[in-house]
Amino acid sequence: MCYDLYDSEEKTPRNLNCGHTVCEDCLSIVYEKKKFLDCPTCRYKHDPQIKPNMLTKNFIVLQLACQKKEIRKNH
Repeated sequence: MCYDLYDSEEKTPRNLNCGHTVCEDCLSIVYEKKKFLDCPTCRYKHDPQIKPNMLTKNFIVLQLACQKKEIRKNH
């Protein structure tokens, strides 16, 4: 996965059903290649009908990432 800082545009943090969080951009790349999602952390295979944009956003992680960007900008 990309290891970029999450954001609310392309790198939106999405909750997988296994409990892990991955950016939507990376999940979209995986889905396009495999036609299903598997977690990069635990390799859990998700229902092929679940697309990355259908997964819930992880708002806590998104808020922390935005705070970190703001701190970086101010220093």
